Amino acid sequence: MEFCIDNGVLRDFIDEEYHTRITIPHGVRVIGEAAFADNEYLYHVVIPNTVERIERDAFLNCYSLSWVLIPDSVTYIGPYAFADCRNLKSISIPESVVKIDPSAFWIHKDWDEYLTGGPYHIYGKRGSEAERFAQMHPFIFKENIEEK
Repeated sequence: MEFCIDNGVLRDFIDEEYHTRITIPHGVRVIGEAAFADNEYLYHVVIPNTVERIERDAFLNCYSLSWVLIPDSVTYIGPYAFADCRNLKSISIPESVVKIDPSAFWIHKDWDEYLTGGPYHIYGKRGSEAERFAQMHPFIFKENIEEK
């Protein structure tokens, strides 16, 4: 397993052993464009509290991804960041996130149509960007008990 990091930006993830669980190295500030895209084996990701941004397509088409811990250092989740992560049924978004792109969690329904949403639950704090995002899309918002 190898992380390709350039000035705090995780640009690529090379994994010839098909790891299913990873922890992104401390010191990474940005998960770069398509860094983990199309990784069909990845199902568990821990993001360190040094990460501030999750860029476009970061986890695009990670079909097995079902668990991600987003720390309260993250402020931005970009376009298609978690698009087509079909097993990601719930996600906790910290209050620090002030911008979630409308396409961040899109699911590809068929060749001609995209859906936003699915059976997703978004956990967060009342009045946060997470709640606003869930209300504007077909997601179920649940208040994070831990953040009360």
